Amino acid sequence: MDVAITERGILVGYDGSARSGRALSWAARETAGRGESLAVCYTRAAVAASDAIGVVLAHRGGEQVLARGVQLAQDAAPGVKVEALLADEPAAAICRARS
Repeated sequence: MDVAITERGILVGYDGSARSGRALSWAARETAGRGESLAVCYTRAAVAASDAIGVVLAHRGGEQVLARGVQLAQDAAPGVKVEALLADEPAAAICRARS
């Protein structure tokens, strides 16, 4: 489970799988209990910059996954502030940058 508790709230990785959905729901409830904000992060697969269509499709796919994740978090903990974070960087780098 990729979850980080930071000064800015809770950051959770979400890839659309059932396992990450359970982690996201837990993180949303934990966030509500702490009165914090929640950042849902999806790190998309690396696509060569020369593959313009691949870059666009990867971005759109990431946005769709994140939209489902944000909705899942809001359903699990209504009223929690949820931020969507689409990244090209490895998840570990995002956790370090946000902590």
